[in-house]
Amino acid sequence: MKWDAAAEKAQEMLAIPPIMAPYARLQSEKIARHKKLDRVTAGVVKETAQVYRDFMGKEKSEELTAFLEGKGPAPAMEDELFFSDENALYNIDLCFTKYGENTRGVRDILKDMMKSVIAVCEEEHVTELMADRAPVALHGASRFSIGMTGCPNCCVSPYMKDFGIIMQHRVDITKAECVQCGECLKMCFEKAVTLTEKGPVIDRKQCVMCELCARDCPTGTLITGARGFKVVAGGSGARNPRISATIEEFTSKERVLAILRNAIAALRKAPLGESLKAIVEREPLRKGNSMEKAEITLTFDLNNKRDQKVYEGIMNLTKYFDGNLSEAFMQFFDRMVYTIAECETRMQKCENLLIQVADQYVGKKEGHA
Repeated sequence: MKWDAAAEKAQEMLAIPPIMAPYARLQSEKIARHKKLDRVTAGVVKETAQVYRDFMGKEKSEELTAFLEGKGPAPAMEDELFFSDENALYNIDLCFTKYGENTRGVRDILKDMMKSVIAVCEEEHVTELMADRAPVALHGASRFSIGMTGCPNCCVSPYMKDFGIIMQHRVDITKAECVQCGECLKMCFEKAVTLTEKGPVIDRKQCVMCELCARDCPTGTLITGARGFKVVAGGSGARNPRISATIEEFTSKERVLAILRNAIAALRKAPLGESLKAIVEREPLRKGNSMEKAEITLTFDLNNKRDQKVYEGIMNLTKYFDGNLSEAFMQFFDRMVYTIAECETRMQKCENLLIQVADQYVGKKEGHA
């Protein structure tokens, strides 16, 4: 497709990471085609700029604009998010965050996770383990594969890796007044957010915890609360492909590393030549499997006001999830995954924290959880 000179110049000045330039060019041509134009104009590029602003968010767009205007540093790739140890028989593949995408906060969390995952693999001697377990000459497929992503978009297909770490972001609804701007609706591809007269409502069943609805909320009505990780294992993209199994839906960094150690231990105990994929297929999170979530039994004394409040909170949330107590329980506790560890460290009782969460749900109208 032909481009006007002004459009070419405007395209060069788009506030996007360099790696996205070819995609942005295709985006402009797409917009022009949909407008029945035979060329890309400056007006079309302006629409492209808005598309990418919505896609990347205010923070990242402002960083890139500052660079283009000579007021900020050049965008750079995140060297700490590239894994390139050719002498290791494990590989860590990270999403486009390594090219500077995503917010600084997410990039920093992934850098910390990357360092910790490498440390675990070294401490557990994964290279020697995979070498000893290989039934044929060592090659690229002999490696233990790990995929990490900064959001549920999963650009590097962690579901096709031996071990996948998917960052998730729990969005909370605050008491801040909503101005009905609609920013939260633009990037919610799951249609999990709707706007009512009282403000946004999140369908937790549909929400994949990408945080895009809260990222540019101008009033703070929607904010990112807890950040955590989904853990998957047993995937394969090899000659017998398999989608990995979910180990935990939303958990802490410490728990991710513990599950990784358990996965490595499971491999170490398995027959030679057997992959983690085969282990998960053979023993799909059965009781006794070291990667299984522990079962928890709750007992309530309904004559005790504290117990009664916690119980009512869970029951009210259960109604929202159509009577699914397991799902309600997970949602009830998901924002406390980090705090429980703090309780143990500080020797504090977690009952007070449970009551705080219960207070958020007791008496709330359905759909506003």
